[in-house]
Amino acid sequence: RYYKNKEVYKFLEKSLNNLDESILNLGDSVLGEGISNVLKRANSLYEDEIMEFNKSHEDHLTFINQWVHQMKTPLSVIQLQMQEYEGDEPIENIKKEVYKLNKGLNMAMYFARLDSFQKDFI
Repeated sequence: RYYKNKEVYKFLEKSLNNLDESILNLGDSVLGEGISNVLKRANSLYEDEIMEFNKSHEDHLTFINQWVHQMKTPLSVIQLQMQEYEGDEPIENIKKEVYKLNKGLNMAMYFARLDSFQKDFI
């Protein structure tokens, strides 16, 4: 019995360094094949979940980027139209608020991209 499940016992004794090691051949015994099948299925489900999460994250990032750009377009139009009234006090107040909106939109875009930016260096 030990000899038949020797590969399973060896597998259980050592620690895994990565998921690919869990999909080893654990021998020809029913127990070894069963454990191997369970590990393969668990690994497959885990990879599917990671892919789903990554897609969701990319969709969210795309949405944020598109939204920021859609908000910046009207602000640019407002800035261009304000140039006609340069120096008027109400326009100066509007300029300050437009600046704050632009700054906030840029900050939102930078924070949304921060995670993907960090991955570029890994």
